[in-house]
Amino acid sequence: MGVKGLGQFIEKHAKAAKTTIKLSELRTRGYTKCAVDALNMFFGWHTVGMSRGLTANDGGNVNHLQGVFFTTIKLLHHGIIPVYVFDGRAPAAKAETQAKRKAIAETNGFKLTGGEVEETKHLIELLGVTAVTAPGEADAYCAVLAATGKVDFVLTKDYDILTFGAPRIGVLDGERITLVELADILRLSQLTRDQFITMCSVMGNDYAPNIAGVGGVTAYKLASTHNLDEILDSREVMNPNARMMYHTAEDIYHLRHPDALRAAFVEASNRLVIRVNTVDIETRFANIIAIMAAKGFNKERLEKSKSKFIDAVTAFQVAQ
Repeated sequence: MGVKGLGQFIEKHAKAAKTTIKLSELRTRGYTKCAVDALNMFFGWHTVGMSRGLTANDGGNVNHLQGVFFTTIKLLHHGIIPVYVFDGRAPAAKAETQAKRKAIAETNGFKLTGGEVEETKHLIELLGVTAVTAPGEADAYCAVLAATGKVDFVLTKDYDILTFGAPRIGVLDGERITLVELADILRLSQLTRDQFITMCSVMGNDYAPNIAGVGGVTAYKLASTHNLDEILDSREVMNPNARMMYHTAEDIYHLRHPDALRAAFVEASNRLVIRVNTVDIETRFANIIAIMAAKGFNKERLEKSKSKFIDAVTAFQVAQ
């Protein structure tokens, strides 16, 4: 879900914060690394694959594997190193949202077992890039990786990564990508980052429902002139537990909540090394083909990406 209506808010009040460019233009902007919000992207790939009737030989999930394979090669081809970020332990405040999200995913046939997740991480590593588990929510860790300069943008369809402080996200569409800049959102909407977080905390998100009668328009107006307690007072939210829920959301987005502390994410970011494995390229590609062919993928179609993959990885061998 993310922040309810955040995409519409950006479209209405900060549309110029979005720029669509060719993937080939990323490097000309100095962008060479990105964090991938793994499960968010996997679900998107699954949805597309299911609409085309794509399943494994045993009826299991394979669409995320196809997405990882082709997207990773595409990014490497354009000189971008991805790091796939998986969720660690989410804040307790997200439990209800996670339960609802799990039910929706399973209704749509998307359920990854622990073994399937490990299999996907293995595929990512065979492709020569990194898969990591966040020290908390993947959203927050992706945002910190971008905010600390470890990566240049976050690849996702989830706008609330901006609320966590990611300077820039990228929404991929074929050979094009739409970049969304946090600084431009704040400038165009005339909100400070604190006000932006307060707005997102009351308009409905993963940790708290929207305040009754408060949609995106009202949340924007209120956050422009009031802090969180003033908003809660003005909307007569007096129940201590309800007030705590909105403060929890605000604290999580500020990364100052015990379940989401900035220091833990920064420490993990400092330890992370993002690079491309350039050893045994041909052998690794053969192993990739074997894994995916066993799942029912067309071997000849996969083999068509071999030269593109080898050329891309070889280019990093020279650069690193």
